[in-house]
Amino acid sequence: MLFTNLFYLKYINSEKVKWLYWGALVLGIGFLNKYNIVFSLLGMIPAILLTPQRKFFFNRHLFFSGLLVLMIILPNIVWQYQNDFPVIHHMKELSERQLVNVSRLDFMKSQILFFLGVIFVIILGFYALVFYKPFEKFRFFFWIYVFTISFFLIFKAKDYYTIGLYPIYIAFGSVFLGHHLLNSSWKGNVV
Repeated sequence: MLFTNLFYLKYINSEKVKWLYWGALVLGIGFLNKYNIVFSLLGMIPAILLTPQRKFFFNRHLFFSGLLVLMIILPNIVWQYQNDFPVIHHMKELSERQLVNVSRLDFMKSQILFFLGVIFVIILGFYALVFYKPFEKFRFFFWIYVFTISFFLIFKAKDYYTIGLYPIYIAFGSVFLGHHLLNSSWKGNVV
Protein backbone atom coordinates (compact mmCIF):
# COMPACT_ATOMS: atom_id res chain seq x y z
CA MET A 1 0.00 0.00 0.00
CA LEU A 2 2.80 2.37 0.90
CA PHE A 3 4.53 2.24 -2.47
CA THR A 4 1.29 2.41 -4.44
CA ASN A 5 0.42 5.61 -2.54
CA LEU A 6 3.94 6.93 -2.97
CA PHE A 7 3.84 6.52 -6.73
CA TYR A 8 0.44 8.15 -6.98
CA LEU A 9 1.75 11.02 -4.85
CA LYS A 10 4.69 11.40 -7.22
CA TYR A 11 2.31 11.36 -10.17
CA ILE A 12 0.24 14.18 -8.68
CA ASN A 13 3.34 16.29 -8.04
CA SER A 14 4.92 15.77 -11.44
CA GLU A 15 2.08 14.58 -13.72
CA LYS A 16 4.64 12.23 -15.26
CA VAL A 17 2.83 9.08 -16.34
CA LYS A 18 5.81 6.88 -15.56
CA TRP A 19 4.65 7.00 -11.92
CA LEU A 20 1.31 5.45 -12.89
CA TYR A 21 3.18 2.53 -14.45
CA TRP A 22 5.46 2.15 -11.44
CA GLY A 23 2.37 2.20 -9.23
CA ALA A 24 0.74 -0.43 -11.44
CA LEU A 25 3.84 -2.63 -11.23
CA VAL A 26 3.87 -2.39 -7.44
CA LEU A 27 0.10 -2.95 -7.23
CA GLY A 28 0.39 -6.09 -9.37
CA ILE A 29 3.28 -7.48 -7.35
CA GLY A 30 1.52 -6.50 -4.13
CA PHE A 31 -1.58 -8.39 -5.23
CA LEU A 32 0.51 -11.50 -5.86
CA ASN A 33 1.93 -11.16 -2.37
CA LYS A 34 -1.24 -10.36 -0.42
CA TYR A 35 -4.76 -10.11 -1.82
CA ASN A 36 -5.83 -7.60 0.82
CA ILE A 37 -4.16 -4.86 -1.22
CA VAL A 38 -7.53 -4.81 -2.98
CA PHE A 39 -8.95 -3.09 0.14
CA SER A 40 -6.55 -0.20 -0.43
CA LEU A 41 -7.58 -0.01 -4.06
CA LEU A 42 -11.27 -0.11 -3.10
CA GLY A 43 -10.65 2.73 -0.66
CA MET A 44 -8.75 4.74 -3.24
CA ILE A 45 -11.48 4.76 -5.92
CA PRO A 46 -14.24 6.59 -4.02
CA ALA A 47 -11.67 8.84 -2.32
CA ILE A 48 -10.39 10.08 -5.66
CA LEU A 49 -13.94 10.48 -6.98
CA LEU A 50 -14.76 12.81 -4.06
CA THR A 51 -11.95 15.24 -4.86
CA PRO A 52 -10.77 17.28 -7.83
CA GLN A 53 -8.27 14.47 -8.44
CA ARG A 54 -11.14 12.62 -10.15
CA LYS A 55 -9.69 13.85 -13.46
CA PHE A 56 -7.22 11.03 -12.92
CA PHE A 57 -9.87 8.60 -14.16
CA PHE A 58 -9.85 10.29 -17.57
CA ASN A 59 -6.13 9.72 -18.10
CA ARG A 60 -5.64 7.14 -20.86
CA HIS A 61 -2.48 5.96 -19.11
CA LEU A 62 -4.63 4.75 -16.23
CA PHE A 63 -6.17 2.26 -18.66
CA PHE A 64 -2.73 1.10 -19.87
CA SER A 65 -1.35 0.88 -16.34
CA GLY A 66 -4.47 -1.15 -15.46
CA LEU A 67 -3.57 -3.53 -18.29
CA LEU A 68 -0.09 -3.83 -16.80
CA VAL A 69 -1.61 -4.84 -13.46
CA LEU A 70 -3.82 -7.36 -15.25
CA MET A 71 -0.82 -8.84 -17.10
CA ILE A 72 1.02 -9.27 -13.80
CA ILE A 73 -1.86 -10.89 -11.92
CA LEU A 74 -3.34 -12.89 -14.80
CA PRO A 75 -1.24 -16.04 -14.19
CA ASN A 76 -2.48 -16.06 -10.59
CA ILE A 77 -6.10 -15.56 -11.66
CA VAL A 78 -5.76 -18.38 -14.21
CA TRP A 79 -4.27 -20.64 -11.54
CA GLN A 80 -7.11 -19.70 -9.17
CA TYR A 81 -9.64 -20.54 -11.89
CA GLN A 82 -7.99 -23.87 -12.73
CA ASN A 83 -8.05 -24.82 -9.05
CA ASP A 84 -11.64 -23.73 -8.32
CA PHE A 85 -10.58 -20.50 -6.62
CA PRO A 86 -9.00 -21.79 -3.40
CA VAL A 87 -8.78 -18.19 -2.20
CA ILE A 88 -12.58 -18.11 -1.93
CA HIS A 89 -12.56 -21.33 0.07
CA HIS A 90 -9.81 -19.90 2.27
CA MET A 91 -11.71 -16.63 2.81
CA LYS A 92 -14.90 -18.54 3.67
CA GLU A 93 -13.07 -20.66 6.21
CA LEU A 94 -11.24 -17.63 7.58
CA SER A 95 -14.54 -15.79 7.92
CA GLU A 96 -16.23 -18.71 9.70
CA ARG A 97 -13.39 -19.58 12.07
CA GLN A 98 -11.34 -16.45 12.73
CA LEU A 99 -12.95 -13.25 11.50
CA VAL A 100 -16.16 -14.08 13.34
CA ASN A 101 -14.15 -13.43 16.52
CA VAL A 102 -12.90 -10.03 15.38
CA SER A 103 -14.28 -7.18 17.42
CA ARG A 104 -14.63 -3.89 15.57
CA LEU A 105 -13.88 -1.99 18.76
CA ASP A 106 -10.70 -4.01 19.31
CA PHE A 107 -9.81 -3.43 15.66
CA MET A 108 -10.01 0.35 16.19
CA LYS A 109 -8.09 0.17 19.48
CA SER A 110 -5.33 -1.72 17.69
CA GLN A 111 -5.07 1.06 15.11
CA ILE A 112 -4.01 3.37 17.93
CA LEU A 113 -1.80 0.87 19.72
CA PHE A 114 0.17 -0.15 16.60
CA PHE A 115 1.52 3.36 16.25
CA LEU A 116 1.19 4.71 19.78
CA GLY A 117 4.62 6.36 19.59
CA VAL A 118 3.65 8.41 16.53
CA ILE A 119 -0.12 8.69 16.93
CA PHE A 120 0.23 12.44 17.43
CA VAL A 121 2.05 12.73 14.09
CA ILE A 122 -0.58 10.59 12.34
CA ILE A 123 -3.37 12.77 13.75
CA LEU A 124 -1.48 15.86 12.58
CA GLY A 125 -1.22 14.21 9.15
CA PHE A 126 -4.99 13.76 9.02
CA TYR A 127 -5.52 17.33 10.21
CA ALA A 128 -3.09 18.68 7.61
CA LEU A 129 -4.73 16.74 4.79
CA VAL A 130 -8.08 18.31 5.65
CA PHE A 131 -7.11 21.87 6.65
CA TYR A 132 -3.54 22.69 5.53
CA LYS A 133 -3.71 24.61 2.24
CA PRO A 134 -0.42 23.27 0.75
CA PHE A 135 -1.78 19.71 1.11
CA GLU A 136 -5.11 20.51 -0.54
CA LYS A 137 -4.33 18.53 -3.69
CA PHE A 138 -3.54 15.51 -1.51
CA ARG A 139 -6.79 15.65 0.49
CA PHE A 140 -8.00 12.44 -1.15
CA PHE A 141 -5.40 10.59 0.98
CA PHE A 142 -7.53 11.45 4.01
CA TRP A 143 -10.54 9.90 2.27
CA ILE A 144 -8.49 6.87 1.22
CA TYR A 145 -7.93 6.20 4.90
CA VAL A 146 -11.59 6.69 5.79
CA PHE A 147 -12.86 4.40 3.04
CA THR A 148 -10.18 1.73 3.46
CA ILE A 149 -10.68 1.51 7.23
CA SER A 150 -14.43 1.38 6.62
CA PHE A 151 -14.02 -1.58 4.26
CA PHE A 152 -11.80 -3.35 6.79
CA LEU A 153 -14.43 -2.75 9.49
CA ILE A 154 -17.31 -3.91 7.31
CA PHE A 155 -15.53 -7.14 6.42
CA LYS A 156 -14.19 -7.58 9.98
CA ALA A 157 -10.61 -7.83 8.78
CA LYS A 158 -7.70 -8.56 11.05
CA ASP A 159 -6.30 -5.43 12.63
CA TYR A 160 -2.74 -5.83 11.35
CA TYR A 161 -3.91 -5.75 7.71
CA THR A 162 -3.93 -1.95 7.98
CA ILE A 163 -0.31 -1.43 9.01
CA GLY A 164 0.74 -0.57 5.45
CA LEU A 165 -1.71 2.34 5.39
CA TYR A 166 0.01 4.47 8.00
CA PRO A 167 3.49 5.43 6.70
CA ILE A 168 2.05 7.98 4.26
CA TYR A 169 0.12 9.67 7.09
CA ILE A 170 3.22 9.70 9.27
CA ALA A 171 4.99 11.41 6.37
CA PHE A 172 2.26 14.03 5.91
CA GLY A 173 2.16 14.68 9.66
CA SER A 174 5.95 14.95 9.84
CA VAL A 175 6.12 17.45 6.99
CA PHE A 176 3.30 19.51 8.51
CA LEU A 177 4.91 19.42 11.98
CA GLY A 178 8.35 20.22 10.56
CA HIS A 179 6.99 23.18 8.63
CA HIS A 180 5.29 24.59 11.71
CA LEU A 181 8.27 23.99 13.98
CA LEU A 182 10.61 25.77 11.57
CA ASN A 183 8.21 28.70 11.25
CA SER A 184 7.29 28.95 14.93
CA SER A 185 8.43 31.60 17.37
CA TRP A 186 10.54 29.05 19.25
CA LYS A 187 12.45 27.73 16.22
CA GLY A 188 15.70 28.84 17.78
CA ASN A 189 15.15 26.24 20.48
CA VAL A 190 14.70 23.37 18.01
CA VAL A 191 17.82 21.29 17.58
